[in-house]
Amino acid sequence: MAMEARCYHGGKGRTRLHVLKMHKNDWLAILSMAVLMAAVVLISRI
Repeated sequence: MAMEARCYHGGKGRTRLHVLKMHKNDWLAILSMAVLMAAVVLISRI
């Protein structure tokens, strides 16, 4: 009822849900951050 009160018309022209997927750059960023965090921990122990 609330959507009808706001004159909502679904379907064509509306935004869609895009399911995100992991790509090569995402894995590279995760690996880079893990290496950086490990380096910070190792350096702080010196």
